[in-house]
Amino acid sequence: MYSLTTHAHAPPSSGKATNNDEAIWVHLLSGAIAGIIEHCGMYPLDTVKTHLQAQRNGRDTMIGTIRKIYKGSGIRGMFRGISAIAVGAGPAHAIYFGVYELFKHQLTIKSDNDILSQGIAGGLASLSSEAFMVPMDVVKQRMQLGKYIGNIRCMKSIIMKEGWKALYAGYTTTLVMGVPYSAVYFPLYETTKKNITSDSNNFNPIIHMISGGVAGIGAAAFTNPLDVTKTRLQTRGISGKFYAGLFNTMSTLYKEEGMGFATRGILPRMFFHAASACICWTSYEYFKYIMGPERMKPFEDDFMGI
Repeated sequence: MYSLTTHAHAPPSSGKATNNDEAIWVHLLSGAIAGIIEHCGMYPLDTVKTHLQAQRNGRDTMIGTIRKIYKGSGIRGMFRGISAIAVGAGPAHAIYFGVYELFKHQLTIKSDNDILSQGIAGGLASLSSEAFMVPMDVVKQRMQLGKYIGNIRCMKSIIMKEGWKALYAGYTTTLVMGVPYSAVYFPLYETTKKNITSDSNNFNPIIHMISGGVAGIGAAAFTNPLDVTKTRLQTRGISGKFYAGLFNTMSTLYKEEGMGFATRGILPRMFFHAASACICWTSYEYFKYIMGPERMKPFEDDFMGI
């Protein structure tokens, strides 16, 4: 059973657990902090991505969209709905990283295939965390499109006009996208880091940034068609079109827009996920490092001596 501690992994060349105990709260707290830093830091680009994916004609460019947002709402338009995502990102990422570390540890013990273990653990992490994130994501996207003023007012309006289920619009698509995204994302990060360095116990921001960037680009490109589908579902009505679920949305998009819908917003999404993964992994590894057993032991000894 997985109790209060998990074992830090040895240098990636071995891929096996060592005797260095890391408390589970370290993973949870590090993940929560990293998630908030990542989402708030990358929010303006996420706003641009949402606008690009919500449009039906696909004529606006990334620069054109930024200009349109700024002209309509000023710099504040780039940050509409940021408080919703800040509230959701903390607990969602705590679960995300906590579940990943838990199952990565358990599966790696039972299997010699580290990539498969990391992929399964990543998929389970996504499955566990999205229940917290999706409602805030729906509110965030409605706010980003400038149709509401205030997160609470936006949420009340959605519930009154569309019912509670609307807060989970695109939930199935999010899971269908999120699970394969994470199943690609985590192994790409771990594999890239393993190929760059043989020392996984020390904090090196450059290594974490490069590894995170590679993982973000690869996973984002792989799942972009599903992300476009999710955005259309979550902004239905606002974008002038109503859809009835995952497969109906994808079928309609293909009939009306051709295969071009699959790459809608892909460049800002790849850039967004590369940059956000750099921020997220560097933050996560940093806080995990400073709260690790070797760094925390002197404080624990001082506390016990009081």
